[in-house]
Amino acid sequence: MAFNDLTGDLAGKVFLITGAARGIGLETARIAIDRGAAVALVDLDPSEVETAAAALGDAALGIPADVTDLSAMESAVATTRERFGKVDFVVANAGITPPKTTTRALDPERWEAVVKVNLSGVFRTVKAGLPEVVANRGRVVLIASSYSHVNGVLNSSYAVSKSAVEAFGRGLGVELASHGAGVTTAFFGYVETGLIGEVFDNPIADDFRREVAPGLLTRPIPVGKAARALVDGIAEGRPTVIEPWIWKIPFYLRGLLMPLSDRMLQRNYRAAMMIRQIEDRDMAGRDGER
Repeated sequence: MAFNDLTGDLAGKVFLITGAARGIGLETARIAIDRGAAVALVDLDPSEVETAAAALGDAALGIPADVTDLSAMESAVATTRERFGKVDFVVANAGITPPKTTTRALDPERWEAVVKVNLSGVFRTVKAGLPEVVANRGRVVLIASSYSHVNGVLNSSYAVSKSAVEAFGRGLGVELASHGAGVTTAFFGYVETGLIGEVFDNPIADDFRREVAPGLLTRPIPVGKAARALVDGIAEGRPTVIEPWIWKIPFYLRGLLMPLSDRMLQRNYRAAMMIRQIEDRDMAGRDGER
């Protein structure tokens, strides 16, 4: 079926989604197309993103681009506009995660790389898309995380980047409201994507997760469930998407719960021993502090 023949509640709308060759990005694209939209899939790997787009049909376009390169993202927006006539929704989904270890043990270049992709890449994606979003009274869609508001122990660069994405979305939402446009910020828990293996396939980090967090909060959800919640939120113009629902409790009560959580973590002997075990393992054989 050609793009112009599609019907649904998102018929005639155009998405640009980064990190769209797999995971949440690809599933979001698939659902959006099923609901009548056209989608530009943007990802770093040319063959992977073009293959993903080809599998979705005429309503999809694959564009290789690096989200940390503003000119590349401006070109991606221009290419999308040339193919589909406009861009309504810019979904800044691309992100990476570091090895789960302490700040002391983590290579500084790895820390900075996460912030560069997850924060600067989001900014450059948004900056490139804003002219279209404003012109079409569309929405910027930011993928934050439960790590935006929980303790970032063993995951400091990711937590910092996602907290900053939330702050960016809050300010940007006020700015865009004057143009009749908006921002949707998504806060996901653990989603069954490649990134989740950094925790669940790491035995010590997985033991630590079980020690410090209730199982209800860390149970992985299917990527399709996260993507459906995201597309629903975009279609309905919601400022916030939280999935799974259990994460709404710490999200809305964070002012009370998070200081308490911090103190409990600091006093948790078993957690402290696991942190030291991870740190000692990752610093073994390195020069400098032990």
